[in-house]
Amino acid sequence: MLKGLNLRAAFKRVKQNDGAPSTDNMTVAELQVHGWERCEIGKKELQSGTNRPMEVKLLEILNQIGGG
Repeated sequence: MLKGLNLRAAFKRVKQNDGAPSTDNMTVAELQVHGWERCEIGKKELQSGTNRPMEVKLLEILNQIGGG
């Protein structure tokens, strides 16, 4: 996951999303600037075990057409 080739491949897949903002409203252009600045910090946090991921938000979608 931390290898440059994996990061480049992941960024390429994100970029193919036509620059649409993600759930945090960050565009591909912003990600390119912010991501590379943050990359080394994140890598060190993951390797040292100090990285603390944010909580995942749960969204429940109710089915209005029967069946549960």
